[in-house]
Formats: sequence, structure tokens, C-alpha cells
Amino acid sequence: DAIWVRPIPDGLFIHFPNDPNSPYCLAILKNVQKIKEAIRHHLYFTLRKTQNNTTMNDYYFGLAYTVRDCLVEQWIQASKQDNLNNNEKTLYFLSIEFCMGKQLKMMMINLGIEDDIYQAAYLVSHFNSPTASVKVLHIMAWHFYKKLFDIEQYAYGFDETGYTAGCIIQSLANMNIATMSYGLRFDQGFFQQQIKDGCQKETLNDWLTGQQNPWEIIRSEIIYPVHFYGKTVEKQWIDTEIIHAVAFDSLIPGYYNQRINTLRLWTSKIERKFESKLATIQDILAQFKAETTTKDFNLLPNKASIHLHDDKRDFMFLLTILELMRLLIDQEHLSWNDAWSITTKVVNIKQYNSRFTMPSSYIKLLTLVLPRNAEIMNEINVSYYWEENILPLKQQLFHIGISHYRWLLKINPDLSDVIAKKIGLKWLLNFGEMKQIETFVDDEIFLNDILQAKEANKKRLVFMLENNYGIENINVKSLFYVQLKHIKDYKRHLLNCLCIITTYNRMKRDYQDDNSIIIPKTFIFAGKLLGLGLVDTL
Repeated sequence: DAIWVRPIPDGLFIHFPNDPNSPYCLAILKNVQKIKEAIRHHLYFTLRKTQNNTTMNDYYFGLAYTVRDCLVEQWIQASKQDNLNNNEKTLYFLSIEFCMGKQLKMMMINLGIEDDIYQAAYLVSHFNSPTASVKVLHIMAWHFYKKLFDIEQYAYGFDETGYTAGCIIQSLANMNIATMSYGLRFDQGFFQQQIKDGCQKETLNDWLTGQQNPWEIIRSEIIYPVHFYGKTVEKQWIDTEIIHAVAFDSLIPGYYNQRINTLRLWTSKIERKFESKLATIQDILAQFKAETTTKDFNLLPNKASIHLHDDKRDFMFLLTILELMRLLIDQEHLSWNDAWSITTKVVNIKQYNSRFTMPSSYIKLLTLVLPRNAEIMNEINVSYYWEENILPLKQQLFHIGISHYRWLLKINPDLSDVIAKKIGLKWLLNFGEMKQIETFVDDEIFLNDILQAKEANKKRLVFMLENNYGIENINVKSLFYVQLKHIKDYKRHLLNCLCIITTYNRMKRDYQDDNSIIIPKTFIFAGKLLGLGLVDTL
């Protein structure tokens, strides 16, 4: 694959060669030696590894710690600057899942050190094989560089919610918006899939066993008690069970700016999805009290805005509102009206409905596990919704989209190169500049370059399918139809299969006409089977 390198000062774009055997002319930058020394430092002092027992996994961690070191100081300075900007509002972004993808390459793009890392890999290869030729060393460095990105797979989630959340918080950092993101730190990721005899075999993805995530830092001093069960007596919650949520912080750097936001995930001995919401609200209020001297909670809407991303989980929306109300009333001793006024200004959701489209089992669960929150919910319903049964609030939800840094700059460097050569680099900082492409819709050279980039990507996909799955004879010139979804009936895989049959029958019919043009098509399905439904399994 082409490896994207950040633009050098004169505005040109550089690529590492697609073929490791091709001539390599990229100059070694002045900090390459320092990067190599930093990697070796972490291998020896952090991981306690020497040249004789260092594995590829160790090299990955050594490189990850080196890249993280470059960002931590900037991370601290960004946090200090946010504390000094008392008039700046902080966005608090809450989601159950965060799928951030391969963080190492994204960090390298933001730092602009991809070429330095490759050169450091070249020096490491030379150190391990001092007698090898330059050509062999470049091949070794290339494969070494590639394998580093194959190791990493940290995913706190498994579906569109997690991927969209990852794109949103990355875009917020790129837009230089002060953001604290919150979620749950899962010890086990989505199951690993193996296909044997045409059937799916699941294995446990216990990805934190025996190793740590190099991008996170445990904050053992940030710990909050989370209460469950018990009972309420005269609006007092007593006889509760308590578990403690501990914070793990990860950095989310912006592109070409000094912004580094924080992703804070909660962990405990007992993992519950709603535990993260309960600890998060406590942390938000604690930050507000630490930053203000008056402790006037009427100022909270000027300092904090809570956005919830769990749009398919109404229960989590409800829980955030109820927990903020509970803390303001029970711990901060605000009146009911003041607490409700603050909550409706701070929490940004589409609407609050007394039924909230939840099954009755959720209400029973809330009453059992969080009786005080359930009591507040009943009071809200009685106090505000006896007339219209609904209260519209501010509609400030994020729409599903992508981060062009992640899904264009990082994933598709060939296409990024074509675009940059035509309209420059401003679209990296302001995606609205991408509209300039419309002026080249009739430019044959530009369109041909796009087709070549697309064909190069298709060739890489075909190569991967042939080598990893034994799927041969794929026509690269055909139209690719890809459905990348979990295998569930509501994802309409069966409808897609019917479309394939219909397309095939039409092609057979049209083939009998000598004047017809047959366009070859390739249909590709990818996904994991969720559940054991008959239709899904078939």
C-alpha cells in the first residue's frame, strides 16, 4: 500500500513507493536518529527487552510509546490552556462505544512523522542485518513498517455507533473544539471470527489480557463511587451497594493544530453500561466546581454542554437526565425548579417523552437498580407531562458522517494525493474547500487519475482476498458491490441476495442480444453473524 506522508513545506506530496523494490529517494530527516533512539529506549527501559528477545509486538509498543511521548506535553499544555479560558464552554460527548481504528497511524499523520518512522525502521533493519544490501534493507523496512499497523486493534465497541462516535470526536479535535468524551472501557472486544467449512466459529477477543493499551493512561486519582440498589425513604437513597469507577484517559489529537482532547473511559470490577453515565455526570460536576470559585450551578450551562450519542438507546438518554437531576438536588441541594432548568439547558437531546419508547422491563430495571432515579423520573412525568405528555428540547444532534482525515487521508492515500495535486491542501483544514472539485468534472486527466487510484485500491483488495481467503479469479475491471454489515435480517442481506439473482437473470437475458453491453459485477459480503436466527445463518 502507498503510505501517506504529510506535506513538506513547499506543498508537495510524497509517497513511499508502492513497490518496495523501486528506487527510494526520500531524504532522512534530522530527527530520525532521535526516533530510533527513543524506540530503543522504550524497548530496554519500559518493556525490558534486548535485541535478542524483541518481537514485532514489542517494536509496536516501543513505537507507540515514542509517538505518545511526542504528544503528552502538548496534551498537558492544551488542558492548562482550557483551564485558563474560563469563558470557554466545554463539550461533553457521551457514547457507549468508541471504535477509533488503528490509532498509531492516525497519531503519526497528525504529527507528520510517517517518513521519519519509516527511516527509523530502515535503521532498525540495518542494525539487525548489517550486511544486507540497500535493496534488501528497504524491503525489510517496508514489511517491518507494514506489520506494525497489523498488530493494533483497540475497539471499545462493534457497530456503527462506535465508528461514528470515533469520527465525531476526531473531527471535534480537528475543529479545535474543547471536548471531553466519555465511555466504558471494555476488557473484551467483539468476538474474533473464523470461517471453517463455510460456517462461522467465534473465539473470545480478550485483547487486554497480558498487555495494555499504549494510548491510555490510568488516572487512579480520578475515582467515583457509583450507587446501586437500596431503597428510598423520604427522598433519601439508603442501603445502597457501591462500586468504584476508575478513569482511563486517552488522547485525541487534532490535525495541524495544538488541540488535544481527552477520551475518558471508566472501568470497574463489575461492568455495566449505565455505570459510565453515572460516573460521567459526577466527573462533569467535579470539573465545574474545580474551575469556578462561586460554585454557582446556574453558570453550569455556560460552561458545559452534554451531547449524547447513544441515539438507539433511549434508556441511556433518560439515565443521563435523571442522574444530573439527582446530583443537583440530593448532593448540591438545589431546588427542583432550578435543577430542572439547569438540566434542560445542559443536556442536548431531541426530546424527552414520559414513555420514552422503552419497554416496561427497562422501567422495572430502573426501579430495582436505581430507585432514586426512578423516583425522580416519576416526579418529572407528573410535574411536566400531564397535558401534552411531551416536552421538546433543543435539537442539537450530530448527524452520521465520516472524518475525512480518517476515511480519506488515512485510508485512501492514493485518492487524497490526486485531490491534493488538483486543489491544494486547504481541504485538510476546511473540508468546504472540497467543492472546488466540481470545476474539474470534465477534466479528463483528473478523472483518469481518480480511476487509476480506484483501480489501485481494487487491486489491493483482490490481492488480500486471494491471499487471505483463497478467493480467486476476481475481475478487477468489474463493478464492486460491497455490503459491510453485521449479518442480521434487518440489515437486508437476503434482499441483496435476491438482487444478485435478479441481476444474473437479466444478464443472461441481455446476453442473447448481440448489441447489448454486459457490465461485469462482483458482489462482496463482509460481516460477523450476530445471533442464531435461521435467516441470518442461511
